[in-house]
Amino acid sequence: MSRKNLELIIFGKDIDQLGSEEENDELPISKKDNDQLNSEEDSDEEDSDGEDYNRLGSEENNDKVSSEENNSPEENNSLEENNNQLSPEESNIRVVVGLDFGTTYSGFAYCHVNEERNLCSNDIWHGETGDLSDEVKPKLPVDYKKAITDYLREIGEVIKDTIKTRWPLIDYFENILLVITVPAEFSDKSKAIMRVCAFNAGLIKEECSTNLQFTTEPEAAAVYCMENLEGQNLARAGTNFMIVDCGNDGNMKFVISSRVLKYTYGIIYHTKWKEGDPEHRKASGGYIEKFHCLARRGTKIDIDQEIETYCSPLYSYQRKLDNEIYYTKEYDGEYRNDPDMF
Repeated sequence: MSRKNLELIIFGKDIDQLGSEEENDELPISKKDNDQLNSEEDSDEEDSDGEDYNRLGSEENNDKVSSEENNSPEENNSLEENNNQLSPEESNIRVVVGLDFGTTYSGFAYCHVNEERNLCSNDIWHGETGDLSDEVKPKLPVDYKKAITDYLREIGEVIKDTIKTRWPLIDYFENILLVITVPAEFSDKSKAIMRVCAFNAGLIKEECSTNLQFTTEPEAAAVYCMENLEGQNLARAGTNFMIVDCGNDGNMKFVISSRVLKYTYGIIYHTKWKEGDPEHRKASGGYIEKFHCLARRGTKIDIDQEIETYCSPLYSYQRKLDNEIYYTKEYDGEYRNDPDMF
């Protein structure tokens, strides 16, 4: 901002003009001019307060601009980060919608940020075809992205109508946070495709909108358990618990008929130490612990396929035997405490 513009903002006129006017005030004036000046003094006194107030406001605004200009880039970035880290109450988000987009069934739930415990799950579906047999269901288009977009568009209309009925003053694109659950194995590329489909379906106003977020299904289930199963103390540090998805068709055995092992699995057995074995691995009694392979990495294993091995007692009085399963990324293992043995 130039000096002359700054003068105009603060004083309403140029400094040079003020100087020339002050010099003119010192010149002799006629009686006519004096009478005119006296008649204008009353109005000048009435307007002086207003002029001072306007001048004060201009100075405050100018000080604010100057302080912002004097801030370092680091301070300005810090201010922007603080403004972005707002709670739902401080931001524009008023309603959170959770959308479970599944291969078999889909659904959504919603709640107001001020009523976190009042979760509402939608169970009204007009014109549903989910119970129809596969023979009469409409065929899906070849392009899977179009299929996802079309479905999200339809379920999005249901979401928008539901929210509008419940909260008429809520602006969907400004006040709604949409959270879509995805499988745990979803890559960033898969999430990006889902985001594009959601944008094309009209669920978000901009493709990069922060009003759309993703979470994995196990994470969502874990958070729910930690907050609602209070008697189990699941939120305590160091607590381990398992999330099991007992889905309808998603875990049926015919979906995955076989798997190729990524690791080599086996057990540890005791045998007599002999010449050629490492001396430092010799245990008390003259025994050594070695790795016995059960299934090697790269082996194709079918569902319900059993893998057997035979063990004999180490002592004549032995009545039971406990074995732990070990695995390694190597094709084969040799000893229990190999570097890549777990």
